[in-house]
Amino acid sequence: MRPAVTHLRPPAGIAWTPVPTSSLGVTPAFEAHPDAATWMLWMDPTLLRFRFVPGRRWPEGSPVRAVDRRPSTWVPDLVAAFNGGFKLSDHVGGYFYAGRTVVPLRDGLASLVVGLDGSMRVAVWGRDLRSTAGLLAVRQNLPPLVDRGRSMTRSTDGVTTWGLPYHHVPRTNRSALGQLADGSMVYVYLHDALAPELAAALVRLGAVTGIALDMNTGWPAALVFRHSGGHVVGTRLSPVMHQYLNAYYSRPEKDFIAVEARP
Repeated sequence: MRPAVTHLRPPAGIAWTPVPTSSLGVTPAFEAHPDAATWMLWMDPTLLRFRFVPGRRWPEGSPVRAVDRRPSTWVPDLVAAFNGGFKLSDHVGGYFYAGRTVVPLRDGLASLVVGLDGSMRVAVWGRDLRSTAGLLAVRQNLPPLVDRGRSMTRSTDGVTTWGLPYHHVPRTNRSALGQLADGSMVYVYLHDALAPELAAALVRLGAVTGIALDMNTGWPAALVFRHSGGHVVGTRLSPVMHQYLNAYYSRPEKDFIAVEARP
């Protein structure tokens, strides 16, 4: 007899709801809405693969592979999708994609790392990783928001320490990605929030490392997808997100992560 396969489970203490996909016989992702301002998406990397897709305009100067122009290569297996980082012109770190270093990677910065094998992790470049061998993408975005399970925000942080909010108003929509000790990943979106609140949400979930992702009114967005009768139907993780429901059926202006069911 084959031994039973034990899949990862989302963190305890939060009411999680299975993402309503029918593409797998088991649940690869769960969503949660623990308070009025917070939405979370937990993902099991043993059941999922992750693909970085560069946007039509950003990251600036990005290489583009043939498959990046063909949504038909990721849409049929979509479980979820979520936004990437800031513009490279914001000088928040380096960028490597498809064998090319567009902007040099900098030691000490938080890095969203996608492997050629579909794996994904959040790493501190120069400490956790030093080489791009075997990697598809490295997208840096500021210093780590969470490191070794602790918030890296400080009471002395300025309004622009964790990104440039519209009109310099500190409270804005924010997103981040965290990696838990078991290797599972969690995307967090906060509405009208401060950076320390975003970091605290990741710490509450048990994130070991966390990277701040895009922010402000319209850029942070995650969708989950249901497969039914040959159709793929997207739903916003949060109803206050501004992204179009069909945004990830093509290449939007900015980069995103396509979360796909593993074959």
